[in-house]
Amino acid sequence: RDVGAPNTEPVSRNYYPITSHVYLKSTGKRGVMVHTDRAQGAASMKSGQIEVMVHRRILHDDNFGVGQPLNETGANGKGLIARGVHVLSLFDWSKNVRDVRQKGLQHLFRPIPFFTDGGAILPAKLHYTGLTKSLPASIHLLTLQDWNGPTNDFSITKLKLARFEHIYTADDDPNGLSRPVTFDVATLFTGIRVTQLHEKTLTANQNLQSSQRLSWNSDNDFVPYEGKHSH
Repeated sequence: RDVGAPNTEPVSRNYYPITSHVYLKSTGKRGVMVHTDRAQGAASMKSGQIEVMVHRRILHDDNFGVGQPLNETGANGKGLIARGVHVLSLFDWSKNVRDVRQKGLQHLFRPIPFFTDGGAILPAKLHYTGLTKSLPASIHLLTLQDWNGPTNDFSITKLKLARFEHIYTADDDPNGLSRPVTFDVATLFTGIRVTQLHEKTLTANQNLQSSQRLSWNSDNDFVPYEGKHSH
């Protein structure tokens, strides 16, 4: 959004949520990217500038109805502590589009190490994979979870919710990694026998074929109300 346009909140109206990365790209293909390890807010208030909000603390009420400042002082009374990891990288989008997307996933889903003295849970299984084969390079398994709750009744058909995402946009690599791909789900998962498959919407609350999307009226001449806030 134009930060120079008349507005009472030019900063907040230009902040956007990021879940993996934010980048600046020049008129060519070169750019700079910041990978995050959790959802945060990001903005570019000036040309060539990126700022990422790790945590915010407000000492005064923002007059949006809460009636109190966002001033969480934490256990020690000195404010909450937000920690995270940011990875800065320079890239040539035409050459490194695959690395950019893959490294983003690797950073977001880093392995979590666990340690034990080994006395209580031996023999340990040192290797396990939930897939019987590798997915295509452009596909990421985002979700795999029980859908009808935990149960020990093996007579009940156990439902699973699986979400797959294509990690490349249409403009990333139109003649390569951005193209549609197909893969077989029936024998993909270790220890799971797929007997039926139903395609759902992203929120999994409707069948895709029978889903009904909401239709919104839009007006390009809409003028935002600049008066006092009403509560």
